[in-house]
Amino acid sequence: ETVGVAEGFEASHPEWSSLAPLTGPWEPWGTGAILLPQAQGSDGMVVFRWRRPAEPGGSSDG
Repeated sequence: ETVGVAEGFEASHPEWSSLAPLTGPWEPWGTGAILLPQAQGSDGMVVFRWRRPAEPGGSSDG
């Protein structure tokens, strides 16, 4: 389901760009990364990151 949600976001926001997945105990998962519970002894989670396009005359940071 999480990959499907991310794919839906990407399809409806083609101007946004995916950022590199997290590293370390995180494993690639679609265009994001997954942390399995057994990797850190915690809850599992998934992260997807995107950069919004720059505003005309502005910055995309923040």
